Amino acid sequence: MKLGSGLLLLGAPLALLVLLGKKKDEPGPIGPTTPASYPAMTPFLQSLPELHPSMSPVERAVVLRARNNVLLAEVERKQAAGGWTSEDMRWVDIYTSHGPYAAKIQVMADALQFDGVRVTTDFLTAQKIADVLGFYLPTPHVLNAINAQSGIKVAPATHPEWIDASHPKYDGTASYTKRMIDHSADVEARVNAALQGGPDSYPGQWKGQGGVEGLVNNAGKHWVNTPRNWEKGDDPATARGANHGWYRPDGGLWQNVGLAHTLDHVDYSQTFRAMGPVIEVTSSTGEVFSLPTDEALTSAEWSPLVLGAEGPMPLSRHPAIQPYGMV
Repeated sequence: MKLGSGLLLLGAPLALLVLLGKKKDEPGPIGPTTPASYPAMTPFLQSLPELHPSMSPVERAVVLRARNNVLLAEVERKQAAGGWTSEDMRWVDIYTSHGPYAAKIQVMADALQFDGVRVTTDFLTAQKIADVLGFYLPTPHVLNAINAQSGIKVAPATHPEWIDASHPKYDGTASYTKRMIDHSADVEARVNAALQGGPDSYPGQWKGQGGVEGLVNNAGKHWVNTPRNWEKGDDPATARGANHGWYRPDGGLWQNVGLAHTLDHVDYSQTFRAMGPVIEVTSSTGEVFSLPTDEALTSAEWSPLVLGAEGPMPLSRHPAIQPYGMV
């Protein structure tokens, strides 16, 4: 599968880098995918900038920033035009509780998709997308609830051969656009198998069998809101962005909250998921009221509903990332 160079979007210098990156063969897709799990290569997908092994670290960084900017611009375009579809993002409700309170939290049922592809971004772009949409990045507690309550449970689409230098088949392509597409197709194949009760589903855990219908657990790993984002400070040059996800059938995690990545790190697994701007709280006495997610994230009284035992955050966003735009 060949991706287009996106010359019209990138400008001459970057376009030249992408053109140079097409001279050598690139590794093919890997994973339990089928042709049916791959999307049609639309003009938008073909416009996304691509990496190549011959690129220097500086060239790679330029291309990855360009790709993130294209994805962010598409979010802004769709938001301004009201052009979102259920294929782009779907919303469902999950539930948490603490003490006398229960919370109904609106979350994305799957990762954000453009033209059938679960797009991947760095933390910085994920936060900007959330800002444009008026949403919030999820928390580990919310992602754990998504996993527990999901109606479509699939095994994580892990590909260490793309990212782990110690793997015997390592090829260093984890940040490639084509790997974003390959990973999404892998997830899609697993979701389709789960809906049919196939071998990639957890026994008895697919649509209509004990979970929230249409809610996918392992659509990737996700950038998260957590107090741990303050551990590395608020300097964008040295700060780290926490990620979380990839649940095993036994309830364990491949990736508990981690701070290994800089704010501009991109790899195939880091898809975008968000939670809504308001949660609905019900007290044990039957009182029902709306609570802004911002307040839930930063209040000692309400944070257990969205952050569990982590405690409140000083802000409802990463301390090193300034608000993007006004929504």
